[in-house]
Amino acid sequence: MALSRRLAGCALAALLATLVTACSDPEAEALAARRAELDAARSDGTDASGRLHLARDAVSEHGDDPALLLVGAEALLELRRFEEAADWADRGLAGAGEDEDLTADLNWARGSAHFGVFGELQEADAWRSANSDLERATRAGRHRADAAYLLTRMQGLGGHGSDARREKFGRFFLQLEGQGKRADAVRELLEAGG
Repeated sequence: MALSRRLAGCALAALLATLVTACSDPEAEALAARRAELDAARSDGTDASGRLHLARDAVSEHGDDPALLLVGAEALLELRRFEEAADWADRGLAGAGEDEDLTADLNWARGSAHFGVFGELQEADAWRSANSDLERATRAGRHRADAAYLLTRMQGLGGHGSDARREKFGRFFLQLEGQGKRADAVRELLEAGG
């Protein structure tokens, strides 16, 4: 009798687990489809306004998913809407959890947005935030080289930063991206000492 109750309990638990999985699959599949749509828009050259529109629709449908928010933040950066980009990146970071690459990419977006605010308003706090966020972005993700490049270029701007940080991130950038216009610009900065 006890054995049959245990078996019935196990069967019920298995059925409930199957139902929960079946109920969550369509949502997960829809979210995955939206992420794929946004990734395709990124790679096929969809303009920033179009990507932002897609990201807003996806976020309204699926909530503050960090991957969706990253696409929106990137589009807002291109549109030079820096405060909004920082907000989208902040919201994404709140839910990114243990995903190192996604967290780093969101830090890059937030750091780039803060640097844009610094460029417009010359606020020291925006420069400091950009400096910290971008350093975290050099640890992982798709924007490691972008973050190192911007960190190298921003040292000394507005009297902030240091030659040691310019050297450190300049060398790191050249390890990641040793050829091209950006590499040439970094080499010139390092050779000139500023």
